[in-house]
Amino acid sequence: MNWPSTTLARRLVQLVTTVAITAVAAVLAGAPEAAPPQSGVAVAVVPATDVGRGNGQLVLQSQAPVFMGDVIKTNAAGEAQIRLSDDTKLVVGPNSLMVIDRYVLASTNTAKRVSLNVVRGAFRFITGDSHKQAYAITTPVATITVRGTRFDVAVGRLGTGLAVFDGEADLCRRDRRHECTRVTAGCHIALAGPATPTRRVESVADRRRIIGQMFPLITDQRRLYSDFRVDTTGCGIFMRLIPPGVPTPGVITPRTIQAAETPPPPAGSPPPPPPPPSSTHPNNGLGNGPEGSESGPGDPSNPGQGGQHAHIH
Repeated sequence: MNWPSTTLARRLVQLVTTVAITAVAAVLAGAPEAAPPQSGVAVAVVPATDVGRGNGQLVLQSQAPVFMGDVIKTNAAGEAQIRLSDDTKLVVGPNSLMVIDRYVLASTNTAKRVSLNVVRGAFRFITGDSHKQAYAITTPVATITVRGTRFDVAVGRLGTGLAVFDGEADLCRRDRRHECTRVTAGCHIALAGPATPTRRVESVADRRRIIGQMFPLITDQRRLYSDFRVDTTGCGIFMRLIPPGVPTPGVITPRTIQAAETPPPPAGSPPPPPPPPSSTHPNNGLGNGPEGSESGPGDPSNPGQGGQHAHIH
């Protein structure tokens, strides 16, 4: 039996190896990419809220998972309440856009890095079990260094606004000056304009104006779960109150909120009694004639002395 030469054997081995590598590469190329680990869950959603994921876009549903890289977008009526796995709570308000840039877990209950890109709209952040240094929040004109636990961020034509309810946070410009303003608890507010330095909002009138223009989650918390609400009494403005005894629904919609505010009367309830007839000239107990009348038919026996030409002594 004639065996192939050493050169031929080496070429056969190279050919088989090349074919095997090509086949493995083809299988790997056709296999779907592994999904990133889940970052959290949308505990409540008001339509319409969308999430951009990969090359597609989905309608975000209540109890749906959220992942690193998700782009969460709401329309004028939309709102989303999101709980991350480290118990960080986020609210994405109406007409808003936010990107979960990075969410890296350090252990089962804490995150090594939580990076959020706030593009436009109104948002609430309630930090969870992770270290404050793990959080990084970026807007088009500013960055926010988290030192506290509960605050709202707003991005609009006035720039970036920061309202702190508990703890404190730093609002810093993203330009070369990197000017920073520290904002403390009690609904204190700072603003970084598109082309102006960061500043605290000192006057009550200015603060009310900015809250009305930029912070809808301060003035109305009725659609939020209790652990997504904050104490806004220090804001010094009128706030729409949550009706007492109204439970927070599992899936919140504007219709359920409206029904909770004005509950219908119970079935079978009798109609309210008609109001008593009103008199154009009340008597006030001074007689049977019209009050102030000089000629009305009075009753001399009336203790109010309502006869003709009655006199009050």
